[in-house]
Amino acid sequence: GYAVLGDPDGGATAGVIPGLVTAASASPLVTLFNPTGTVATVGLVGRYINSGLPDLIKNVTLQPGESLSLDRTALGLVANQTMGLRYDSNTKISVLAATIQSGDSDATQASTEAGTSFFFGDAFINRLRAGTLYFENMYFYNPDTVALPITLGFQFSDGHTSSYTFSVGPKDFAAVALHTLPAILNHAVFNYFSINAFAANPFAV
Repeated sequence: GYAVLGDPDGGATAGVIPGLVTAASASPLVTLFNPTGTVATVGLVGRYINSGLPDLIKNVTLQPGESLSLDRTALGLVANQTMGLRYDSNTKISVLAATIQSGDSDATQASTEAGTSFFFGDAFINRLRAGTLYFENMYFYNPDTVALPITLGFQFSDGHTSSYTFSVGPKDFAAVALHTLPAILNHAVFNYFSINAFAANPFAV
């Protein structure tokens, strides 16, 4: 299960969910909450990652204090695809994205700030089970009007380092499947590592 204790900024007028996954065993759920006393008009724009499918465009209205949850049917998601979702609102709202899978679920609030560096302190992949038991994915959004190279630096528990660089198109999303990267899998069978994602200009992850 999951919960959100609060948003110190009272929400935001724009934000992104870098990765929404829909599959036979994975069902996404997006919840929007309007904490203000003003009616919120929200525009949702979804872009399928690594697909030629057309963008998803949806508009919703939230009354003051209203919470609305949209599953993959309500959102109109195409099955077995990964999507990045961007929202814009005339007033501050709070947005939560969850994935329900195998009787469990995890969730995260939408990204409302971008930065040039993000650090993740604890990761693990078993090379022998990568892609069968271990699936580790990262999702990114580039808010700029030009393509942005992003580097993932890997620091392993034995002191070894490696890296992987990729590019995210302008105002576009990207997904990186960590369980397929030689920069990780060529190191050892049991890989304990941290990740530093960095770029010259701000991005969201």
